[in-house]
Amino acid sequence: MEFVGRIRSNYYYSGDHLIRKEEIRTIDKKIKVIMDRTYQYNKDNQIVFYKCLRYTYENNIVTEKKISQTITQEFKNKLLSKKVLKDNIETIERNYSYDANKNLITFIEIKKNNADGMITAQMKRTKKYENNILVFSEVQQGLSPQQGKFVFTYYFYSDEQLSRQDTTDTKGNLQVHYYYNEYNHLIKTTTTFSNSDSQNDVVYEIEYY
Repeated sequence: MEFVGRIRSNYYYSGDHLIRKEEIRTIDKKIKVIMDRTYQYNKDNQIVFYKCLRYTYENNIVTEKKISQTITQEFKNKLLSKKVLKDNIETIERNYSYDANKNLITFIEIKKNNADGMITAQMKRTKKYENNILVFSEVQQGLSPQQGKFVFTYYFYSDEQLSRQDTTDTKGNLQVHYYYNEYNHLIKTTTTFSNSDSQNDVVYEIEYY
């Protein structure tokens, strides 16, 4: 049976009901593209490797075969510690670290050109917690402190609910206030910008049945 201008997908599973392979076919009268995706898992059923092969057929003859993307993942204590995504142009490496309560405390991302291995972008996100509640986060972007951008945010709570959020970046400061009703449902946020006199209010309407 011919599928003209349609997409057809086939899925193959392991005995543990995990997807091991996908075939995605895009077919028209002359050109057919098959995306062949395969997955590998660790003993905890977490994906440790993914590969996507792309086949292009024209008049039933393979005209192109290439690896579209690969993903490698590493885990420590069942938590994602490293992820590498690679396509035909660039490689993205992400590293994660956690505190004793499994809260994410650092996230680092580096992008590189595959052709020359040069770093094109990097970013680091840092988070701090008190009693498992996020109180501070910082994001630094750029290849150097002089060229980079930064964003850091402080979080304030009342009765374990987020009440205020203060953010500073390269453009200025903003402050967000959060308001709740007697049922502890968020009903309003107010955002104030330091570099202008404007204020942005968002009101949430809640219906109870």
